[in-house]
Amino acid sequence: MSRACAAQLRQRTTSRLTSSKPPSEPRTARALRLDAITYFGVQAEHGVMVIRSSGARAGLLTARDVDGTPVSLGWGYFGTGPLELASALLADAIGPEAARRFGWGFCVLVTALLPGDGGWSLTRSEVRAHARAAGWR
Repeated sequence: MSRACAAQLRQRTTSRLTSSKPPSEPRTARALRLDAITYFGVQAEHGVMVIRSSGARAGLLTARDVDGTPVSLGWGYFGTGPLELASALLADAIGPEAARRFGWGFCVLVTALLPGDGGWSLTRSEVRAHARAAGWR
């Protein structure tokens, strides 16, 4: 894929991610708290980090394989890093079973197309909306 084509695809995807509106759902106090969760992708000196922020609380989003070994996250390309990020986001937002079933579709639609230099954010509602586009109901 040429750089111009990749840049155009990234711009189109980024604008789609920021302009997407999550489907309307019945609101409860718990749903409002969960929707307040935001994920931030950060490029740092030692690698990449995904921060999970919920109001005043923040922590790192981590992913582990079936053996419990930590795996590295990534975005902005098609590979295992974005697939692991997709699975981690989905597991946190909608549950581990759905993450296993729809991780690849979410990777293709979202995480592989995020800007490679970081600086992205997704809300829990956006993750759920894009999971629906990947086939989750």
